[in-house]
Amino acid sequence: MPQTFKSAACSKGIWMPFFLILGAVSISIAALDQLFMGLVIFALFSAYFLDTCLRTSYTIDGQNLHIRSGVFYKKTIDIQSIRKVSEGGAAYKGPAPSLDRLELVYNRERLVISPANKKAFTEALSALNPQMEIKLRNQKT
Repeated sequence: MPQTFKSAACSKGIWMPFFLILGAVSISIAALDQLFMGLVIFALFSAYFLDTCLRTSYTIDGQNLHIRSGVFYKKTIDIQSIRKVSEGGAAYKGPAPSLDRLELVYNRERLVISPANKKAFTEALSALNPQMEIKLRNQKT
């Protein structure tokens, strides 16, 4: 039976800069007597951002990890290809709306995710691939 892990809540360090920049751009457009266009841009980008924050999940189904983030991002990773899971990771490397992140190293790629319950998530992965290295601050495998 598939196991789904929700993403951790969106961090202030991610949503505050996003809305500050988006607000500044929208106000600039509105100041050019294009109030409607500024509101439309703000609404569209806000809807996309909120959808990404609210609908990011990680599902373990059989030997696959399915990652979904918002409307556009879908990725499947073979769990046997995951070599390492550790805390941290770069902000631009994947669907992680929180700053409390895990970095997956698989094949020749790295991907950053942010499951709300990191311990349960890593235990579920480890049960399917005991050879992977898991490095959490309070747990070493």
